[in-house]
Amino acid sequence: MDNLAIELEAPAPIVPKDGTNTKNLSLPTADEIAIGDEKELPGNEDRSAGNKRLSSMLQKLIPTRGMLVALLAAILFSCLDVSVAISTQEVHPHLLLALYPNVIMAFSLICIIATRVKVLYNRKQYLVLVVSAGVYATGGTFLTLSISKIPVGDAVAIFNCMPIFGGVFGWILLKQSLRLLDLFFTILCISGVVLIARPSFIFPASVQNDEIDSIGVLFAIGAACFIGFGFTIGRKLQDMGINVLCIVFANAFFLFLINAVICTVMDIWSAPSPSYYWAISLAPGIFSFLAQMAVLLAVKTERAVMVTIMLTLGIVFTFIMQIFIIKIIPHWYSAIGSFCILLSCIGMSTRKVNEEEVAS
Repeated sequence: MDNLAIELEAPAPIVPKDGTNTKNLSLPTADEIAIGDEKELPGNEDRSAGNKRLSSMLQKLIPTRGMLVALLAAILFSCLDVSVAISTQEVHPHLLLALYPNVIMAFSLICIIATRVKVLYNRKQYLVLVVSAGVYATGGTFLTLSISKIPVGDAVAIFNCMPIFGGVFGWILLKQSLRLLDLFFTILCISGVVLIARPSFIFPASVQNDEIDSIGVLFAIGAACFIGFGFTIGRKLQDMGINVLCIVFANAFFLFLINAVICTVMDIWSAPSPSYYWAISLAPGIFSFLAQMAVLLAVKTERAVMVTIMLTLGIVFTFIMQIFIIKIIPHWYSAIGSFCILLSCIGMSTRKVNEEEVAS
């Protein structure tokens, strides 16, 4: 049987009748190999390298599943901001912030129980979690107050300076690199904020009539600072092994707690009227939870920097929704300023991508 197996694996050579050639004719000759080897022909190596470069470029242009999920998250965040803008027309901002976090807490608690996430941590982890949640809740409150005072597109554009502030806080607290190019993007971002705010001491009197509420601008800048700082702490939380669902629950709980206290002190507890504003008031919670889960899924399949770039496109989606849903046309100064902020955020993120590629 062993001899039969060997014969089946190695076919016997074909010998012609004249006995002149005893080689296996099933194997290619040296001339056939030389003819079939196209790689050694002049110009084929350059063509092969060009095809590889083209294939690599096409792979970069085609969005991955993670980038598509990140794009969905950007749309959901835009829906969140627009629903907040619509709700604050009839519902007090602090009352709104005391209502919709309950939806986030309910969904995140269900996910924690269903996935059996560990919730027992040591004292240091709880302390950092409380600080992070308090910072996030303050930033979320500032953003909602900003949306209630200035057009939602302007507020979101200023809020998207967050990666710039996050980079500065990372440089200060985490000793991350901050280069001259980062300084340029920071200046570009600040220029965009100035164009949106249009302060009277910079712009001529003809533009002062279009000046937006400076308090709303300050709230948006404060939200960007606090959320950027919160993201810096959030990296430390994940390094400490705290589950993301626990972070989402803690952020929503502190957002509810802070604004519930404010509503009690200001005596503004009341049922939203008309009744359909109940649904509009709870809608931001649904959009917020879905958007955060989409970001979580996107980060698992795509680099965090690329996800950040896709989320920055939320500025564009918010302006589109502002025009077609809220019926507010943005000022052209705001459009230019938002474009500057968009470029600065994408530029900062792209620089980080290049650093990662060089390091790898």
